[in-house]
Amino acid sequence: MIKKLLFFVTLFTIFVTSSYGQNPELKLIPNVAGTNINGGAIKKGDTVQVSLVYKAAAGKPVRSFYLDFQHQMSAINMIDLTFGNAVPQGGQTSYQNQYYPGYWFNRSSQNTTESGQQNSNYANYNYSQTSGKAINRIWAVSSVDLVDGVFCNIRFKVEQVQAGFAYDSIYYKLAQEFSGNYG
Repeated sequence: MIKKLLFFVTLFTIFVTSSYGQNPELKLIPNVAGTNINGGAIKKGDTVQVSLVYKAAAGKPVRSFYLDFQHQMSAINMIDLTFGNAVPQGGQTSYQNQYYPGYWFNRSSQNTTESGQQNSNYANYNYSQTSGKAINRIWAVSSVDLVDGVFCNIRFKVEQVQAGFAYDSIYYKLAQEFSGNYG
């Protein structure tokens, strides 16, 4: 019998720059996912979705984000990304997912701040063929300035692994905004 999986999506609350409404924000919803995309308990082979919700700041247009997620490479894998209602109708969108097996984010006081720019500037990674970890680096691009709403939905598959496998979380490591089109 397959035990219920409680799938944690760890949220390091990422404010793209400082908070207090003066700068754009990007939050991961939910920060703990306990159900699959159909609302049932998470089991091997299921799909789990997380959303990135964007809140605009006056006078600071944003069109694109650079995002890093870390996860166990044999247990959890990204399926796809779809854009949400933060991209106004008629806007063109695209994304690129660069997959780095064996890498993991090396946390420090300089790259776990509320500043996406600083976290990106001080991002540091380790590598080992046997780490069991991987990084998904995603460039998500819109041709128009974003508005408040769901920026994107990212789906991950919980892979079929041996009984007793110790699942770990998906970690949202950083987000950096750009006002132009990149990717």
